[in-house]
Amino acid sequence: MVSGESNIYNQAGGKASLSPGSTGKITFYIIPQAANLGTINCELKITPYRVLEENETVTGEITVDQERIAPLDETENANIYSLLQGHVLFFRAKNGNNYSNWVQNGSFDVTIENPTKDKPQEITLNWIWPFQFNQYVSVGNSALFASKTGEYDSMMTEMQDTSSGFNYNKYFYSPTTALGKINFTNMNAATRTTYSGYYNSADEAIGSSTRYFLLELNATEKETTA
Repeated sequence: MVSGESNIYNQAGGKASLSPGSTGKITFYIIPQAANLGTINCELKITPYRVLEENETVTGEITVDQERIAPLDETENANIYSLLQGHVLFFRAKNGNNYSNWVQNGSFDVTIENPTKDKPQEITLNWIWPFQFNQYVSVGNSALFASKTGEYDSMMTEMQDTSSGFNYNKYFYSPTTALGKINFTNMNAATRTTYSGYYNSADEAIGSSTRYFLLELNATEKETTA
């Protein structure tokens, strides 16, 4: 469901660009196929699309706004698929400028109270493309999280565990060198500046290769055991 207040462009509606600093919300509807529906697992997937050359033909191409576009090859562009997971974030709740109930790794569960067959059930997600690295590691009014709670710790742990080895991961991109492991315990101004640069490079990598995003939600009833 897309409207002026629920869209993947921005909170104000209209056809603005999706870019660092954008925020908004988007609503999906799950339609139960049975009245005794149990817990549902929802999986989000973001697919980046590029504009095709004039004489280029590829499988899966579609036309949007009179432009022929197709998904980025996931093997050749594994870095872009990975970076999108850390830069376009989804949350189940928002309070003021802060977020909670992080949809980590694109997966979350929903329990519908008193489901009715064929009656749509609303699922609304808040999304944000943080403008700068500082929004992740700080807390308070201008940050993602209000305080250093379990969700903050989970994000910092994931960021730390994935931050070394290759020249990219979900959050950072270093075009020429392998990333070093970030240390949040003793983070100083120089380290923060370095990783802010890696974060900005990731934004540039996404923006230079991607024209559109396809957002899909797959909902499946979870299996239960007697």
